[in-house]
Amino acid sequence: MGGHLAEILDRSAQDFISDEVKTVYGDTNKQWWIGGHVNGPEEPRSWFWIDNTRISTTQWAIDEPNDFEQKEDCVELSNSTDLKWNDENCGSARRYVCQFGLPSCGDPGEPLHGSRTPSDTSTFLDGATIEYQCDLGYEVKGSTSATCMLNGRWDTERPVCEGENQFWSIKFYMYL
Repeated sequence: MGGHLAEILDRSAQDFISDEVKTVYGDTNKQWWIGGHVNGPEEPRSWFWIDNTRISTTQWAIDEPNDFEQKEDCVELSNSTDLKWNDENCGSARRYVCQFGLPSCGDPGEPLHGSRTPSDTSTFLDGATIEYQCDLGYEVKGSTSATCMLNGRWDTERPVCEGENQFWSIKFYMYL
């Protein structure tokens, strides 16, 4: 599904994740991996996210990171530290907090001889709805609306605008 361990980039993200964990699990003594890790043996130790960007804002618990027995190279959240960060051995069994990109659908386009609302060509997030209309003299064949679904696909195909009076169509040819 394209997710990875969470990157907590600021205090609001820390608070959001802490609130969600407490809502689901309460105050039980559990730990969760997030995407922080040490990248190399240099001193002082440098912390990075999964995509190898340097961690710039931290939420360490008191006296952390401590690199206990020089084996703690990953970052966990622990209820015992009010979900503040703790460095931990990367081989420890933990639950994990993942993040995913917002589901979105690409631009479905407009039907030939028609238009849609909204008319911008931006990316549409999950739940976005567009409405189709046909130009004067054309009628919609298919659904007049489409909704972006959680899987990143539209719930229906783009409709076709067919001419209501196709026999009125006249073609002009010019002979030289």
